[in-house]
Amino acid sequence: MIDYRNRVWPYEYMAFSRRIGELWEPFCKTCFDFPIRDDVELFDPPLFADVRTKLHQEIRKYIESLKLPSPDKQRLLNYYDKVWTLVTSGEIKLELDLHFQIDKQKYNVDFKSGFQSNEKGNTNRLLLVASIYKNIIESDNNCMLFVRAQEDDNNHYLQTLKNSEIWNVYCADETYHQINTYSGFDLATWIDSHINWEDDFDEETKKHIDEILKRGHFHHIKAYELNENREVELHQKYGKFENIQIEKLDFLLMLSMFEKKYDRVIANPPYGAYQSFEKREHLKERES
Repeated sequence: MIDYRNRVWPYEYMAFSRRIGELWEPFCKTCFDFPIRDDVELFDPPLFADVRTKLHQEIRKYIESLKLPSPDKQRLLNYYDKVWTLVTSGEIKLELDLHFQIDKQKYNVDFKSGFQSNEKGNTNRLLLVASIYKNIIESDNNCMLFVRAQEDDNNHYLQTLKNSEIWNVYCADETYHQINTYSGFDLATWIDSHINWEDDFDEETKKHIDEILKRGHFHHIKAYELNENREVELHQKYGKFENIQIEKLDFLLMLSMFEKKYDRVIANPPYGAYQSFEKREHLKERES
């Protein structure tokens, strides 16, 4: 499958990494589709609409049970309905990659090849979904994140989930240990015994991957930041990478940088930010 994809559309580094991740998830889930343990049972996750309806009914029932004068109770219900309309305006997908239970303990699992790019949206969704499982649906829900990459090879979004206290995060060997514990199948040992990347790929694919590794798969990045605090944060986060240079400079005033050629320019300009009169005059003179 990997070889044929490379013949049709030769891999670049990130595409190859994503493809491995796409194949890794169903590969791991097979252990739960056909578990060695006889007490593992898959279940369908709840629909958010059902969870929302049940919670709405419970809260209204509680308010109506309060010993309050009828006008005050009705006023409280009206305020509750207004707030409820705001927080339930969208649909939330509660389905993760795997849901199984053992002895009535439910486990909700999300598989991730690694956190190596901007995962803010996905991280926020995972935090929201886990909080619903843990705090609203049932207390016997355990949320686990299985990551293929080593922990140190992931960015800060992984640590956000790990420190959330609602996700149990496992990386690399820890992931395979958990799969063995809950499914009864020793996947790590099976991989060591049956998979050999050098022998399993055809010669064309191996040659292409070797060329990628020789020329280096990391792009050279030059980053410019105006805010001093943000510049410090960027150095803390990316300073260890030799292919990334970070400087505190004004991009607009850098005449010399326009003499160089870049493959991509990614900008997040401060729209509407105030520019001094002197700076505006300088830019007008330069562009005239």
